[in-house]
Amino acid sequence: MTEPETDGINTKTPPQASNSSSNIGWPLPLTDSQWDTLEAADRVAIRRQGENLQTGTVDGPIENPDVFWVWLDEGRGRVLLHRDDEPRIWCLV
Repeated sequence: MTEPETDGINTKTPPQASNSSSNIGWPLPLTDSQWDTLEAADRVAIRRQGENLQTGTVDGPIENPDVFWVWLDEGRGRVLLHRDDEPRIWCLV
C-alpha cells in the first residue's frame, strides 16, 4: 500500500537539496537566515529528522523566527518547528 500524495507531492520522495537538473521545480530548502521571511498562512513542505515529507500551513503570527507552528494537512495536527531541531523547510507557491 502506498501513501497518498499531498498537494501533488509524493511524501515518500522528498525533494533533494541540490542544483541538479533532476531537482527542477523544487527550490532549495530555506536557510536559517530565510526563516524570518515566513508569514502566517504560508504554505510549506517540511521534513523533520526521521520523518517523511509533510505539507501544511504556517500558523501565525510568527514573533520569533527560531520557532513557529505549522498546521499539517489532512488533519494531522499542529507541529512546533524549532531551528535547533534542524528541520528542512520549503515554501510552496
